Amino acid sequence: MSGYPAEGWNQEPRNRLFLRSFTQLTAIGKWIELLANIVAGYADNPYLSRESATAGLSLAVKSLLGDQRNPSLAAKGCWSIS
Repeated sequence: MSGYPAEGWNQEPRNRLFLRSFTQLTAIGKWIELLANIVAGYADNPYLSRESATAGLSLAVKSLLGDQRNPSLAAKGCWSIS
């Protein structure tokens, strides 16, 4: 739903952490970089068209902007994108 790549090494059901329930910011950045390179035509990908990469890039950036405004995320709202 967010457009972020899925990760999963946080399986701790007692703490209500489940595989793929979060993604590291660096993984999001690398994913956005990859999508941007596909959109720009610098990286060909047989599994992801430029149109799909554009849609994914738009969704991920929209999610990042929304997450930035959410005070309950990222160390109690300390995440800032300038």
